[in-house]
Amino acid sequence: MYDQRNPKRPRETKNIYDDKAWAQQNIVLKRKDPGFSSEIFSRIAEEAAQRCSTAKDMNKPAQVRMFYEELVRLQSKVSGAGSKADEELQNVLPYIKMIRARLAYANGRKLIDERFLDIFSVCIEKVNDVESLKHCKLFFEAYLGFKKALGE
Repeated sequence: MYDQRNPKRPRETKNIYDDKAWAQQNIVLKRKDPGFSSEIFSRIAEEAAQRCSTAKDMNKPAQVRMFYEELVRLQSKVSGAGSKADEELQNVLPYIKMIRARLAYANGRKLIDERFLDIFSVCIEKVNDVESLKHCKLFFEAYLGFKKALGE
């Protein structure tokens, strides 16, 4: 695609894969997986907050918190199951994965931006066991703290 003002110059477009690729590479939720970083809840969460801080009228705290509270509710059900946590995870995993659909819907309504959608869709995709669910929730919690520190 070319810039209409200058047909010889390609139009600048945001590479929609940048944030998704960043999230795929940096958000590793299981300790045993290659690439897991001890900085998942610090440096990586802070960078995610910085990446999502560019939209002026999107990613409002109330909207973002709604997704976090849903994740907390589902994670509490799993952690409260005690020795049957793995079984309970299988019961709630479809609802955890459905958060991605809610993210897409909120993005379609311009309530969250593409960056937030990409980063947290990847985060939700990577939930597949009790440990990754716990780390997803903690990552989201750290993200909220850094987002608040950025004044948003």
